[in-house]
Amino acid sequence: MGLNSKTDDDTRTPDSAKTHAIRAATLSGILIVLLQSHAAICGAFDCNRDYVILGFGLIVLAAWLYGWRSIPYLLPGIALQAILEGYAPAEILSSADGHALMVTLCAPFAFTTMRWAGIDTEVDLTGGRRVWKIILLAGVKASAFALILRSLLDDLFPTHTLSFSIAYPTVLSDIAGLAVFMLILIGIFRLMQRSE
Repeated sequence: MGLNSKTDDDTRTPDSAKTHAIRAATLSGILIVLLQSHAAICGAFDCNRDYVILGFGLIVLAAWLYGWRSIPYLLPGIALQAILEGYAPAEILSSADGHALMVTLCAPFAFTTMRWAGIDTEVDLTGGRRVWKIILLAGVKASAFALILRSLLDDLFPTHTLSFSIAYPTVLSDIAGLAVFMLILIGIFRLMQRSE
């Protein structure tokens, strides 16, 4: 039930344009639903929308499954979300959706650095414990890399200065969102295995 790892040196038959379009539409659509749900939840409970990202788990798992191809799969959803919210380019970077954009760019890099370190990031959907540890570690790295990338934009947008008071809750909420997403997937995989 496992799949081959999606690496830069992938020698399998290339996917068709239709397959890529379906993946982009599906992932972007799910991401928009998650980001809109996030906005609705924070609107109802008056939570800090900058910190909790419901789409974080989807972004990290897409990077695990599709590598660098996850970026063009997810960017249409983030762009449409920005249009729906009416963000100006400078405003999106200071929002939760801006953090989702940074994570989308950084998540494939997180898995790439793990491969550079000799960690096997083979895509295996059997639900083994090792797989979830790898995804969780990549999630921590992606969240940290996204914060660093946002701080590097400080020269262009001075309101995005990185501080511990911003970084700490952002990483924790990202990992919490990823953990919830993984628990849901583990449940789905176990139901699939029982049905077989």
